[in-house]
Amino acid sequence: MTTSLRSGALLGLLLALAGAAQADGPQLNEGFDGAGLPAGWTMANFSTNPAAEAWFRPISPADTFAAQAGAPDSYIATSVFVGATDADGNPMGAIDAMLATPVVSMSDATVLSFSTRTVANNAFGESLRIGAIVAGSFVELMTLNPSVTVGAYPESWTTFTVTLPAQGDGVSGRFFFEYVVPDAASAGNFVGLDSVSVSAVPEAGSGLLMLAGGLTLLAWQRRRRVPSA
Repeated sequence: MTTSLRSGALLGLLLALAGAAQADGPQLNEGFDGAGLPAGWTMANFSTNPAAEAWFRPISPADTFAAQAGAPDSYIATSVFVGATDADGNPMGAIDAMLATPVVSMSDATVLSFSTRTVANNAFGESLRIGAIVAGSFVELMTLNPSVTVGAYPESWTTFTVTLPAQGDGVSGRFFFEYVVPDAASAGNFVGLDSVSVSAVPEAGSGLLMLAGGLTLLAWQRRRRVPSA
């Protein structure tokens, strides 16, 4: 192999390695296939009058909607009926239903991606708070429709992403989804969650340092081959 070809091959390899250093595979990729709550996930019902599990698998997707991907019932959902109802069966009180992912590394910047929606032609406002639980503290990252406005929550599957900054070496935690309805008598209905993934984003410097070092080696090798006068 000639010097120029060898140098070109080495440069291509270094570029590929630098690119690989920038893209980690997902730490979590959950499509909610199977039954029940997936392993490692946890939930809690902080509603004024909790009456059921905070999140659940849809019993009849035909009455609501089908999953974003996979089998029709392969998503997880919550509703105002996880709280108490009055004598006529109407939901009442504040609803606060939390769902948390398994523990994931948060050493590097971490990207959370998920899909959510509510029923079509929903006559009630919905709201979903997204955040992270790090070192025992709750960090809010975003809230979908914080004003609980009717018609403002997606009525078809919509994907969102949010990034948690690097938390430092060895730090881990959970991401959470919190369905919050101030008064179930006038707001809230039913929301679904699907296709949740968590991916770490390594610091850009690591791949660039590898590339810089490789280019220095390449330049040194080229200089060695320059014949002396």
